[in-house]
Amino acid sequence: MTSGALRSGLGSAVSSSVARYSATARVWRCLSVQLAEVDRVIAGSARFGCVLADAGYGLSAPFRQELTRRNLTWAVGIPRHLKVYLVGVN
Repeated sequence: MTSGALRSGLGSAVSSSVARYSATARVWRCLSVQLAEVDRVIAGSARFGCVLADAGYGLSAPFRQELTRRNLTWAVGIPRHLKVYLVGVN
């Protein structure tokens, strides 16, 4: 492998890592905005029985955990490859 090819391969790996990080940061910002909206609604004394979300949000464990931390009942869609366990299963 030539040094040019090595640099090119390394550049691709770095670019790929940066792209994955950027996508993750973008998703977390979106989830943060949605959680802030839930907090705003709660602060406005609105009452609701359940938070519903599609599989895009259901895939995010931190999002589900934050809803639970806020003592909210929630139901989210999940992609078919996500495994689901009963509460308390380790």
